[in-house]
Amino acid sequence: MRIKEIKNKDMIFVVISIIIIIILLNYDAIKSELNNPRSMQIRETYFNDETKRVLNIFKNEIKFFEYKTNKKVKAVKVDFWQNNGENWENFGTIYNNINKGKFDIALNTSSNFYKLYSLNDKTIIPYEYESIVKFNKNLENISTNFLENSAKIKINEEIVLFSKYGFQKSIIGRLANYKELEQYKAKILPLESDKNTKDFRDVKCKKGVAITITFLDEEIQ
Repeated sequence: MRIKEIKNKDMIFVVISIIIIIILLNYDAIKSELNNPRSMQIRETYFNDETKRVLNIFKNEIKFFEYKTNKKVKAVKVDFWQNNGENWENFGTIYNNINKGKFDIALNTSSNFYKLYSLNDKTIIPYEYESIVKFNKNLENISTNFLENSAKIKINEEIVLFSKYGFQKSIIGRLANYKELEQYKAKILPLESDKNTKDFRDVKCKKGVAITITFLDEEIQ
């Protein structure tokens, strides 16, 4: 089992290495697509069909994002959050000072080891944090969400990149039918394009994990 885990990690790293090469080779095209002088933004990275077929091997386990900042942004912070039945708490934080420009990151959320890869300057920098939260069969419904479309970057306001919620049976059981369940999910889940800064802490889940990104106007010392 351990050998299999190592092989899987190596394969993921190889795929990410291939993707960053593709990103670098197509940098001009990506640059022009993301070039919006009106506002800073973050969005899921767009790939061609061939690249998408490679990524489909991992289904929703790996997601790539790109973001553009101006000179007002001095640093970026990524927070890892967990809720194991009581309160939301932070279990990892990444700080990086940045300059104006365009950047790429990737998230791997396939296990309770949550990984972020910084894909810039022709290098891959991995970060990994372990969560105590484990989603099991005792939960009636598990919902996994990633940032969709694009989100405007606002200084010092967090944006939810990823969230995963597990709901207990007592809550779901009170919903009469599928329509009510979908209405409930639509009401509490934050990752619609116009709701990216909604506080995930308001979600009434039994267990949860979330990853947020915040753009700061001061450098980290």
